[in-house]
Amino acid sequence: MVVLLLIAALALRVAFNDTTTPVSRGEVVERFRAELTPVAPTVTPVAPTATPVATPMATPPPRVALAAPGVYRHRTAGREAVDVLGGATHDYPAETTLTLRPVGCGTSYRWDALAERTEEWVLCEGSDGLALDRYESMHRFFGQEDRESLTCPERLLLVPAVPDPGATWTGTCAGDRVEELLTVTVVGLSTQTVAGVDVDVVEVKVDVQIGSNDDSIVGESVSRYWFELGSGLVVRWAESTRTVAGSFIGDVTYVEAFDVRLVDREPLT
Repeated sequence: MVVLLLIAALALRVAFNDTTTPVSRGEVVERFRAELTPVAPTVTPVAPTATPVATPMATPPPRVALAAPGVYRHRTAGREAVDVLGGATHDYPAETTLTLRPVGCGTSYRWDALAERTEEWVLCEGSDGLALDRYESMHRFFGQEDRESLTCPERLLLVPAVPDPGATWTGTCAGDRVEELLTVTVVGLSTQTVAGVDVDVVEVKVDVQIGSNDDSIVGESVSRYWFELGSGLVVRWAESTRTVAGSFIGDVTYVEAFDVRLVDREPLT
């Protein structure tokens, strides 16, 4: 039986050659421009009214104002790998992009590491900050794409408007196959240097327990985000993941680790 599995694995490796394809800045910028459709503001005429009497104004609560849309460059170090078919490793390029695009409830964040590795999540605006609504990860090894789309039934606060170091909370997000339990912890406030300038950030850690309905997938992930205070701009993002998934040729172990750091607070567009 083992010999048959090895023969099958060898045949698949020959049939499905594994390659990686860098994604150029220009390609990402062109996609961003094509997707970004300006919406003209609606102006409703208002009849003149009497001048209101001035009254003292209450101090408005802090809010997270969304970062400017565009393509942001990040210095990158990291890779992903699988052990199936003799193993394959994808090294990430020295620079990757994170694209911010307005959506109905807030902002879509899309990371392009390679044509074979992308990730996108949507953060929605709320009175307490920016909350995770849904996210999607895509990996492609040996020409075979694995895409997981998850939604969070109750949006999970990720960028608090008023950070409270040490505060922690949990939430769940699920897709067709995968279920994840997320634990969010506010690590603290600090600064990160971007293009020679110190930027005030809040560090948030997200611990994820990964599972599936049929127990065929198990794993864990730890993400650390350094968000610019007041904007939600990703100044730094470090993540490590390990999952084991069952397949017809045995268990497949996937590992990933990376660290991305913002190059410039001004987007390319």
